[in-house]
Amino acid sequence: MRIGGEDNVLEPGSASGVVGYPEESAETLLYTPDYSVNQEGDIVTHDARLNKDAAALHQFLQSQVAIPPKFVVRCHGTHTQTRKHVIRSGNSRDKKHEDENGERPPEYTTTSTKNIIDFDFKVDISSYLMSPVHWTVADDEPAYRGGIFSETGDSTHHRQSTWTEIWKASKQRSLKAQNGQPPWVQNGHLGESHRAANTKTTCSTLTLREWINDYCTSSKTLKELQFDKSIYGWNLSSLQSSIETLIKSTGYTGKLNVSFSTTGNKVYIRPEGNRFLRAVGSTCIEVLLCLAFVYPFVWIFRYWGGAAVWRVAGVAYPLKEWVHLEDSIAGEDVAQYRARRPANAKTPDVARLRKSLRGISELVGVREEEWFEQWEGVLRRAVVLGLQRDVPIQYPSEVVSRHSGVVFHYFPD
Repeated sequence: MRIGGEDNVLEPGSASGVVGYPEESAETLLYTPDYSVNQEGDIVTHDARLNKDAAALHQFLQSQVAIPPKFVVRCHGTHTQTRKHVIRSGNSRDKKHEDENGERPPEYTTTSTKNIIDFDFKVDISSYLMSPVHWTVADDEPAYRGGIFSETGDSTHHRQSTWTEIWKASKQRSLKAQNGQPPWVQNGHLGESHRAANTKTTCSTLTLREWINDYCTSSKTLKELQFDKSIYGWNLSSLQSSIETLIKSTGYTGKLNVSFSTTGNKVYIRPEGNRFLRAVGSTCIEVLLCLAFVYPFVWIFRYWGGAAVWRVAGVAYPLKEWVHLEDSIAGEDVAQYRARRPANAKTPDVARLRKSLRGISELVGVREEEWFEQWEGVLRRAVVLGLQRDVPIQYPSEVVSRHSGVVFHYFPD
């Protein structure tokens, strides 16, 4: 499926349609900035032009939308092996003397444990991602909006968020990620989301382009813009339980860990030569600075040194979602909708239709249970053969080899 198409851009139309922005020239559209990829697969750029030219930065972020994040599930099983070791005390001369006298030297028994890996493999789920949806953070949700504190509001009217608001927002984000909810769903409204097809999901007063302009016009020396790439649509807790049940059904009784991970899901824009912000922005570095009682001084330096962070927008890739059918009528049910459709019209399967407040919605994408059914045989075989492999398995039609840990392709006739 095509990723990053024009149908899903946040602000439909050309960039010049936004008041206050110049026409994007061919030079801007063809501009390719310098950037690097960190260990997590995230994009980091210190390109000077991206920090001043809003059109170039907007174009760069749009180009990064075409590169979806990597989404994998890892199955890891281990067991503990305990060994006993008998140690006789004394040196060799004492042992020889004791043996001649018929005496047995004292013995000591020690035990040692070792973790044995039974299987360790990953399955790539990235190929199931659909066309992305652009979104911005709602005004009433705590976020970094050009300062060093989490705030609510827009760029002109905002206030610092309370610790309670920040904690609740963080908890809601975790719930949304586990339940498969899109990131733009408002806090406290975690029910089914029926998004209209090919529409923007701008939740804030400002659009993505306006937030970009706010960043580029800022004179802060330690500024940073973070653009997120998230994944939604599946209930990961439910799928995790299904995979664990499948593995245990093979008779496996060891220590089991099934986890989902996403890499390459962030784009960082930072000023040229800004090594300081990159260093103190690392969690590991911050922990070390706290242990050394240095971080408070670093924080004060950042505050007075003009630090500013923007984390207000991103793009989300659905695995499945309910999309509102524009030809449906509010109040009608699925049977009524199908009955009034023309006989020669292509109507979605009844199992993929659902009544909503606006009319009828269609489920697009692959369900968790459909993915599980496709991969059930591969997961079972990989566990039984004790597969250990760093490269994720790409396709359910792959056959696992016991000895080499390699995966061979086969193509049915």
